[in-house]
Amino acid sequence: MFTFLIKNCTVNEIVSLLTLFDPYSDRPYSFRDDEDNRKWPEKLAANANSIICYNDKEDVIGCLFFYDNEIALRNQEGYCVFFCVLPDYRRSGIASEMIFRVKKHLNSKGIPFFKLKCAKSNNAAFSLYKKTGFDVVDDDGRAFTMVSKTKELLS
Repeated sequence: MFTFLIKNCTVNEIVSLLTLFDPYSDRPYSFRDDEDNRKWPEKLAANANSIICYNDKEDVIGCLFFYDNEIALRNQEGYCVFFCVLPDYRRSGIASEMIFRVKKHLNSKGIPFFKLKCAKSNNAAFSLYKKTGFDVVDDDGRAFTMVSKTKELLS
């Protein structure tokens, strides 16, 4: 049994989550050493929401940070800035459920689109995003920009 919680996190919670998922991320937090990246947890605490997945022992096993603030509302698109599920829990439907719940949340706020970037080398993530309704809208050579309608999985 898994529990999903959408919440605003404190800077300390964000640092803990990024540290937990650091070994499994394609953009590790520990390698972010410029000034903007050191302030990233503060930026997330001020502007982002998260969905966190817990297992039955209340351990964190998945995390997705996304923007659903005034800028997202004005631009009519939420934006995923970080997403990771621990390896032992992958391919169990958790990531799809997290995306579904974020889309539902965005839709309830009047935000019709959900956008993210996917590294071209991350075939598993690309398959997940395609399966959950995302389409490629741009290719910068290193990553795909993908967008999905937030109502798509709600019918």
